[in-house]
Amino acid sequence: MKTDLSLGMEMGYLISAKDVGYASGFLEVYRISHERSTINFDIRPRVQFTLNYKNFGFYTGYSLGLANFMSGYIGGVNDCYSNIIRFGVAYKIN
Repeated sequence: MKTDLSLGMEMGYLISAKDVGYASGFLEVYRISHERSTINFDIRPRVQFTLNYKNFGFYTGYSLGLANFMSGYIGGVNDCYSNIIRFGVAYKIN
């Protein structure tokens, strides 16, 4: 068995960000749909751990976004950063 610890940076591109809400009250229905597209790119530091056995590899990783997707908005939660946890299986072709 072999192990690998990787550190690095990755860049993510924001395809879509939208607020969608629905509420109903007595004789009234409220709906909201609002596009949020103030930031297009996010730079994220990344760490990944891989465990290799013969030709198979199993990995898990974590990335923390640096861009605040709520910057420029008033009220509510003022901080919103991406947090990505990934895991998977790899196969090495000889």
